[in-house]
Amino acid sequence: MRINFLIYFLGTIILLLIDRLTKFFVLNLAQPIEFGNWQIILHRNYGAVFGLNFPPVIIFILTTVVLFFIIGLIYKNIKIKHWYKVSILFFILLAGLSNFWDRIFFTSVIDIITAPNGLTFNLADIYLITGALLYIKSR
Repeated sequence: MRINFLIYFLGTIILLLIDRLTKFFVLNLAQPIEFGNWQIILHRNYGAVFGLNFPPVIIFILTTVVLFFIIGLIYKNIKIKHWYKVSILFFILLAGLSNFWDRIFFTSVIDIITAPNGLTFNLADIYLITGALLYIKSR
């Protein structure tokens, strides 16, 4: 089972690198790339999830608390050897850390995809949602 955990963990690291590389690419993109009604374009998200606007200090504190909560869940699941849940939680943690990195070094989250309805997001957001759904399903 630990081999599967290692595979999931390495896969998560690779996905995190892909997220970071796409953000780097879009930061240096001269013009938007369009795919029908979808766009790859730089959008800086200074607010919180779903466009909620809180002061940056509140966002920083809440993000830190949530990340430490996830670390606690990882520790708890390692102790009882729930490797699948540990893998999912690492997925969520690394995605959250990617957006947290953006806030620290760019003062905003770097969103790169714009949907036809105007919703903007990045790959880390997709990883967070996917990880949360998988974690809920695994309970």
